[in-house]
Amino acid sequence: MSPVESANTAGSSQDRAEQSTPAGSRAGSSGALSSLDSIRFAQQELQQFLARQLVDVARRCAASIGIDYAPPAPASLRPAGVVDGLLGLVDAEFARVHGYRVAVPGVDPGEVGDPVNALSPNDAEAFGLAYFGPPATQRTLTVADHAGRSLGGLELGDGCLSEFYADFFSSRERYEEYFAADMRLQAASIEATRALEADAEYASLVDAWSTCMRAQGYEFSSPIGPFDVEWPTPRPSSQEIATAIADTLCKTETGFVDGARRVRARLDEEVLDRLQLLPDVALVTDLAQQHVD
Repeated sequence: MSPVESANTAGSSQDRAEQSTPAGSRAGSSGALSSLDSIRFAQQELQQFLARQLVDVARRCAASIGIDYAPPAPASLRPAGVVDGLLGLVDAEFARVHGYRVAVPGVDPGEVGDPVNALSPNDAEAFGLAYFGPPATQRTLTVADHAGRSLGGLELGDGCLSEFYADFFSSRERYEEYFAADMRLQAASIEATRALEADAEYASLVDAWSTCMRAQGYEFSSPIGPFDVEWPTPRPSSQEIATAIADTLCKTETGFVDGARRVRARLDEEVLDRLQLLPDVALVTDLAQQHVD
C-alpha cells in the first residue's frame, strides 16, 4: 500500500471485509438487523470516522518533515438501508432515482478524489518512513481464528499512523485488541454468509423473489444478479430503473427482506455462540459507540 492510499483508509481489515461481505444496513421498515449486521454497521461508521481523521494525520505527518501534502478525501457511504451484500437493492426510493448505480455495495462511486498535490518519489519515500515508521521498528501482529488458522496480520511501526492509533484507542495494546476482534468477527461474518447461502429457508425466499421477477419479465436467480448486468449508458437508463423498481416491489410482495434477515439473524447468533465471540462483539461495539455517537 502506498502512502497516498494509506492516508485514505482506516485499516486494511475493513477493506477486506467490504470485498468479501459488504456491510448490512440499519434496521428500518425492511426488517431488523442481525447481530453481525449491527456489528458491521458499527464498524462501518467507525472506519469512516477514522478515515476522515487519517486525512489530517497524513497532512500533519508530512508537514512535520517539511512536505506539503494534501491527501484525498475518504469515500462516503451511501445512506443506510440502500444496498445489502446478500439481499441486493432494498430501498425503493433509491431504486427509482439511481437504479443499481452502486460501484461497490455501500460506497458512492467517484467520491474518492485525487491528492491535491501528488508526492515526488523522494517525498513519497520520506513520507512513508514517517507515516509507517522505519522498517527496523515494524513488526507484524498476527490474528488466528478459534481453530488456530491465521486470519491475517497488522504491520505496526513507530510512525505517525501507530502514534495516532495509540492515542485514539488510548494505547497500542487496546488497538491491537480491537484489530484482532475485528478480524475474528469478519471471519465469523463470512462463515455466517456461507451458512445463509446453504440454508433451505433462504433458498425458498430467493426462489419466491425470482419467480416474482420472472412474472414481470426479468430473469434473475439471485438478488445480487442485477448488479452484474452491463446496463446501458448513460446510467441509470429507463431499463435499469424499471428493473430496480420491479426488484424492490418483488422483495416487498414476497416478504423477502424480512424473511432473509430473520434467517440471517438466527445463523449469526449460532455462529457467534459457537465461536464464543461475545467478548469481541462487546469490544467492537463499545469502541464504535464511544467514538461515533
